[in-house]
Amino acid sequence: VGDAYLQKTRAAQCVERTLAEFADRQSAVSNEWESWNSRRRTETTLKQIMAANMETLAVASKLEEQLYPLFSTALDNPADLIEFIGRKRTQLQQDVQAAEADLTQRFDTIAQLEAAGADPGTEQDMVAVKNNLNSIKTKLHTLGADFGELSDATEHFLRSILQCRDSIREYFGTKQTVTGPGSVEAIAEGYEQFKQATMEYFRGLLQQSEQIIERIITLLENLRTYFESQTESENCELKKQHSVLAFDRELGEVRAAIRAEAERLERTRGQYGESVAEAQSVRVAFEERATILQELERRIDAFISSGTELVRQYPETSPYIESETHKLRNEWTDLLRKLEEHRQLHTIAIEYFELITIIEEHYRTLNAELINANNKLTILNNADVANDLVAQVDNMIRTHETSQLDALKKIANLSTQLYGCDKTVTLYTENTKLFQTFYKIKTEVYERSKELGEEQTRREEQQRQEQLQREQEQQRQEQLKREQEERQRQEQLKREQEEQQRLAQLQREQEQEQQRLEQMQREQEQEQERLAQLQREQEQEQQRLEQLKREQEEEQQRLEQLKREQEQEQQRLEQLKQEQEQEQLRLEQLKREQEQEQLRMEQLQREKELAMQQQQEATIVEDVQITTTTSHAGLPHQQQSFDVQTIDEEQYLQEPQVPLVIQTVEEQVHEQIHEVVTTTSTLATAQPEASLRFIQPLSDVCVQEGQRVRLQCVVAGVPDPMIEWYKNGISVQGNPDYRTSFDPASGVCTLMIDETVTADSADILCRAANEAGIADTTARLLVTEAPPPPPKPAGTAPTFAMRLLDGGVAQEGQPFQYDCVVTGQPTPTVHWYKGEQCVDGSPDYRQSYEPASGVASLRIEQVYLEDQTHYTCRAVNDCGSDETSAFLTVKRKYRFGEEGGGGDPIDSPIGAQSWTISCSVADNNNLVAAVDGA
Repeated sequence: VGDAYLQKTRAAQCVERTLAEFADRQSAVSNEWESWNSRRRTETTLKQIMAANMETLAVASKLEEQLYPLFSTALDNPADLIEFIGRKRTQLQQDVQAAEADLTQRFDTIAQLEAAGADPGTEQDMVAVKNNLNSIKTKLHTLGADFGELSDATEHFLRSILQCRDSIREYFGTKQTVTGPGSVEAIAEGYEQFKQATMEYFRGLLQQSEQIIERIITLLENLRTYFESQTESENCELKKQHSVLAFDRELGEVRAAIRAEAERLERTRGQYGESVAEAQSVRVAFEERATILQELERRIDAFISSGTELVRQYPETSPYIESETHKLRNEWTDLLRKLEEHRQLHTIAIEYFELITIIEEHYRTLNAELINANNKLTILNNADVANDLVAQVDNMIRTHETSQLDALKKIANLSTQLYGCDKTVTLYTENTKLFQTFYKIKTEVYERSKELGEEQTRREEQQRQEQLQREQEQQRQEQLKREQEERQRQEQLKREQEEQQRLAQLQREQEQEQQRLEQMQREQEQEQERLAQLQREQEQEQQRLEQLKREQEEEQQRLEQLKREQEQEQQRLEQLKQEQEQEQLRLEQLKREQEQEQLRMEQLQREKELAMQQQQEATIVEDVQITTTTSHAGLPHQQQSFDVQTIDEEQYLQEPQVPLVIQTVEEQVHEQIHEVVTTTSTLATAQPEASLRFIQPLSDVCVQEGQRVRLQCVVAGVPDPMIEWYKNGISVQGNPDYRTSFDPASGVCTLMIDETVTADSADILCRAANEAGIADTTARLLVTEAPPPPPKPAGTAPTFAMRLLDGGVAQEGQPFQYDCVVTGQPTPTVHWYKGEQCVDGSPDYRQSYEPASGVASLRIEQVYLEDQTHYTCRAVNDCGSDETSAFLTVKRKYRFGEEGGGGDPIDSPIGAQSWTISCSVADNNNLVAAVDGA
């Protein structure tokens, strides 16, 4: 290098330092790459170990299913059973040893990873994997120990049975010879001893079997304890996951609201109006919208508080919750920053339009001055006036050029900040051209001033030369006058005559000159008029151009206004469409509310009618003496008397009830002839007091996902209560996924979910309310994930081509039959249910099913009151199942008649609350009876 000023030593040091920094950076990148690869290999290995652990756990569970029951064979020979247990124990030991060897190999792999230096991020994963391995190893050890202990005890018991059987076979296989009376007694005594020893052996075997049963019970109790602990842990985990899901859902809504506001701000960027007034209006609208964000800020604060509460309840969710809340705070901070930026931009927009207004006013003023200067330029004829005009133009330029151009530069900067580009290029160009015109006029005026000065100098020089010539002529004339005085005198007369002629000629020339000057003056005045006319035409042309420019601007504004109106019309149409959809939803909601109001009014009407009936009722027939003549085959007629008392509804409801079963009055049908002799007495009773209580509360239910679940409870109350169901404190009334029903006659409240999902896991509450107050009963509904479905076999699932006819009515004591038609391939199996109880094989119900036609029937030969319930026909095959249900109503039958004959039956539905029986005796032989059902 030939540069004498280059410091080679310093340059070399800089190069060496740069190379060293590159080397350090390369080393750091290599180390980071190696660390990342190592961490990734460790994570991959841990995932493989966890996958293998899950396979081992599945194998252990499958092995446990294969071990129990202990005797999964049809063998009954103790020796064969001992051999079977030995094979199973040997197989178990081999499987457990193989699994333990795999676990030991995985422990060694984890130890190698730890020895190689674990990354801080994978230490927790290693601990979790080791804990999983230890739990699997403990389970395998417990499985082997429990089965070994149980199999040893069982094998010992079987060997004892085998030994006892061999001793019995040996005893009875040896025939003792009777030699005399003494030998018979000895044989009998030996037999008694053998019998006592055998019975004692039997008692020992019984004790061994009881010990085995106790061991089995202990194993079952341990299994139950393990299941309960796992269930409790799973419930806690489900609650935590439910809380985290609710947190994620609320997080998504809040984050969507923040992003929507951010997108709205971005959409409004660059929309500041076209004038100061519009910019101020946009600023006011922006501030109004900014105040709405305060509600979003309160929502975010509440959400962060809920996240803090969730972390307090579940500390293990702290990293996730804190990370998400930190991200949410950052997004909110970014939104506030963008909001402040837009606020500053709106302030800049107002300043921008104000400066544009000022510059346009200055432009118009300067343009008017420019036109005035240009007009003066055309009529300049004096150098002083031209110099004054130059000074005026120069002063105009010095006064306005710098300030106007600085303001234009500021506006260009503001335009760049507002729109990202300079929208004032045209305005800047026009102002620049204006000042360039000023400079041009200044130059022209200056040139015109120079020309007028030079012309004036030439006229002065000409006048001076003429003056000098006149002086010389005068001197010459004086000289000539002195030299020719004599001659002048002589020729005086002639000269006077010539002078007179010359003067006359001069006068004529002056007159001609005067006329020429007047002609020139008239031409100059015409020229001035022409220039004035030209100036007026130029002003008119300028005004026309300005008018055309204003019309173009107005046309541009009108087009933009039309475009905005089209956009507003589009938005209005979209808004109208949304309002129509909302109106449709509101009408549907109003319709549902009207239906609910109609149901409530019907309920109130029924309660009012019931109250009126209860007010009009009186307890009749306190003591009724009935004399019954019963005719049995082969027995004489005999008189029997008994008392019939009314049963109070409140007393009936307070009696113990069978859970979830509607109690009915059971009556047996006998062939009897009644002869009734009764006396009546009427006692007025007061209206029953208001009461409310749950006779049968709800019970906890655990089902798999996809199954149907029914929650029932029984409530008693006067008057009939209003029932409402809640899920985690939220009412489910009107929710189509939750079907509710209430039977005021029986007090049964039902909540039905046809197809459950895991999200249905919740605390279910049934609330009853009437004049007596409010009563609640709660239960826990747990919906677990369903196991993966098995591969679907070939064929079609059962379907009912003809379902059961709902709303059937049967007469008490008469037969009744349900029919339906089911199809499916392979041929389905048909089961019948009365309520929730299967009646297959019951002698009270005759069932038939013809696979060829698919007709399935259920016949009740004699219907009783307790047969009133739901009946279900369920068809099942390998491809699926289907069912159909119907409710059977049984009408009660009462008979009142004259002696020796049967009267017409009085039918009444079982749902009647109470009956009033009144009788009067017309004479000794005839009885008049009347029955009123309330």
